[in-house]
Amino acid sequence: MFKFRLASVMRIREYKEKTCREELGRSVQGLRRARELEGKMASDLSRLEKDFTSYQKGPLNIHEISLKRGYIRFKTEELNEQKAVVTRKQEELQESRVRLFAAMKDRKGIERLKEKKHKIYSYEENRREQKILDDLAGHC
Repeated sequence: MFKFRLASVMRIREYKEKTCREELGRSVQGLRRARELEGKMASDLSRLEKDFTSYQKGPLNIHEISLKRGYIRFKTEELNEQKAVVTRKQEELQESRVRLFAAMKDRKGIERLKEKKHKIYSYEENRREQKILDDLAGHC
């Protein structure tokens, strides 16, 4: 009966690959959420700027214009910060992909070793069976 000595290592590598896949999934979801928020913030800012330009066409109140302009600057800075978050999430996603690729490579290496050992075992087992059959045929 074939028993792979590195079965525990193989299970560890499979578990590591599974956790890397889960991490990749979380990274993808985080990036998607960050991009959605960035899009929402960009459309809100666009709407604010559009409202601001239409507001300037009416009677002007310097204090209100100053407040609205300050709010637009604040929202612009907030959008820039969100863009930085999206960039960080993209980098995290890339790192997750690299870790998953490495984990898959490790697991596949162990699987190839297992297959090779199983082939060797099968070959040896077939040789033993053939020797027993040859001995039985020679005694008859």
